[in-house]
Amino acid sequence: MKKNGTTIIESVVAIALLGLIFLLVAPLINSFGKVKNRVKTQKEIDAEFSVVNEFIQKKVKGAKSSDGSNQYAQIFSELSDFPGTTTSGEGNVLYLEIPMSSTSPEEVLFFFNETDELNKKLQYSNDAGSTFETLMENLTNATFKFQEGIVLYYIDLDVDDYEDKLRSSFKGSASTRIDITD
Repeated sequence: MKKNGTTIIESVVAIALLGLIFLLVAPLINSFGKVKNRVKTQKEIDAEFSVVNEFIQKKVKGAKSSDGSNQYAQIFSELSDFPGTTTSGEGNVLYLEIPMSSTSPEEVLFFFNETDELNKKLQYSNDAGSTFETLMENLTNATFKFQEGIVLYYIDLDVDDYEDKLRSSFKGSASTRIDITD
């Protein structure tokens, strides 16, 4: 006479096989989760760089001197140097003069604020430095260059917070060249 059901030995073998299969599949599932987080973080960073890039490009392309001179874009090493006489070179402050419909132009500043060692940021002011708005945080550097009608800027992201979440080919920097000569 046959009995229906399983013996204890059969149950133990089945549980052991299921456990072995789980141990083999668990790392694969874990790696899929890490890839998903890395792709999500990369997309967020790329989107933030894109928004900031478009904003800066729009302001730079609108910059023209009201008196016809080549003084519509100036670079300063520090915010304390503004206003100064530097028109070309490299620095952490970009000054733009954007003509408006009224008689006075809009004076725009992009400024790399590194006073807070833990949270360096790129800031923007459209009232010649009276008030600043933060464009990006967690940066290591932001450098502006202006020479012969071309504005270049480099934004270096502090990737320490994203160490395990970014692909190794990501350099953590965005740069662009804007030729504003006609």
